[in-house]
Amino acid sequence: MANSNQQSRIIAGILLMICCITLFSIKDAIAKHLSDTYPVIEILFFQYLVMMVIVLPITVFKGNWNFYQQPDKISLLFRGFLGVSAVGLLFYSFSMIPLADATALIFVSPIVVTILSPYFLGEKVGLISWLTTLVGFIGVLLIIQPGFETFNVGTLVALLSGILFGLYGIATRKLTFQHRTEVMMLYTSLVGVFAVGVFLPFNWDMPVGLDWLVIVLVGLISSSGHALMVLSYANAPATIVTPFLYTSIIVATALGYYVFGDFPNLVAWIGIIIIIASGIYLGIRESSAQ
Repeated sequence: MANSNQQSRIIAGILLMICCITLFSIKDAIAKHLSDTYPVIEILFFQYLVMMVIVLPITVFKGNWNFYQQPDKISLLFRGFLGVSAVGLLFYSFSMIPLADATALIFVSPIVVTILSPYFLGEKVGLISWLTTLVGFIGVLLIIQPGFETFNVGTLVALLSGILFGLYGIATRKLTFQHRTEVMMLYTSLVGVFAVGVFLPFNWDMPVGLDWLVIVLVGLISSSGHALMVLSYANAPATIVTPFLYTSIIVATALGYYVFGDFPNLVAWIGIIIIIASGIYLGIRESSAQ
């Protein structure tokens, strides 16, 4: 019974992560559209502001909010800093290197999780997990086919973003044992509002018309995605669910085809098949082993 329950939680964690990544991919597509008109700093600020407006009343209502008495609040703030910094660096890298190259580099995060999980989370990482993670990364490279012809500082910025995303995932998994979802989201939103808000006066264009609704929609989707991510890490080990971050490439490919008419070439389809196969295999194998 215990093993059956554990397997169910792992499967739930995987499904939650896939839903999370799907929402994040949709959010990124909308944010990219908005960035043609509004500064990235402004979009990020409203993303975290909407999140704060949503989760603050929930946290207070449940009686979980007391900043000074919250256990391990420094770790909560640090987790928020990791997440906000990762997103900020990712957007910054877009201005210096091609989107495909930046996307390839941030997917070092599952490798970071695989390397550090035994030390910070006490999770066992077997050879199969290592190989599956690396195979999934190869699949991503086949899809986006990055061309690193010349060195650019943006390469280091995107790489650092990927490392921070990995650390953010580890921190999320570790803190889910101590804190509720809304508390973790609230701390992240507070860091985002105050850290990004410092730069807002220098990066501001007043939204007009329906753009207000679109900006709020970005915040709503982001909040839902963050909640699903926390719940995913609460149900399954980070080494199992993190490789499913690669599914964002599949979602992005689908959005590109249906929205922009971009059809993947043969190499990209091979990459998609590799990602799907490696993710399914890892999930089935690890859930059976628990």
